[in-house]
Amino acid sequence: MALFQIAEPGESAAPHEHKLAIGIDLGTTNSLVATVRNEIATITRLVETLVGGSRPPDQIVITDAGSTDGTWEELQRLTAVHPILRPIRAVGNRSRGRNVAIAQADHDVIAAIDGGCVPRHDWLEELVAPFADGAVWVGGFYEAAGSTRRRSIGVTMIFVLS
Repeated sequence: MALFQIAEPGESAAPHEHKLAIGIDLGTTNSLVATVRNEIATITRLVETLVGGSRPPDQIVITDAGSTDGTWEELQRLTAVHPILRPIRAVGNRSRGRNVAIAQADHDVIAAIDGGCVPRHDWLEELVAPFADGAVWVGGFYEAAGSTRRRSIGVTMIFVLS
């Protein structure tokens, strides 16, 4: 299984080239997981940006950690529009939500993002590119976009687990 999160794109000369990294064809299917809570202001933009990216995920699993602002209902509406979206309710913290989502993921390559973030159009495509050059992990950062939190600090890493 490969687990990765948003990293700064643009480091690969051949982002469309698909090669094996530790026996996993990173050019094939992937699941994207996220945990959200009270993100009604950003959830639609997050899902629409993921689906409309240059390399959309094959599955999006979003754990709602007990929203009370309409986020859960919006996820239900978005599921009717985007069949690749699988919302799950699991009250708890971000770690629990991410673990619940990963357990429900159908694919061996799993990317993770947080509510309140909006990835660049090409982030998933660019994100896997370092693996084609033999990388076994990639670190990066993300920027919050309209989160309900005042501050958001993130350190992310990408691992290939064997």
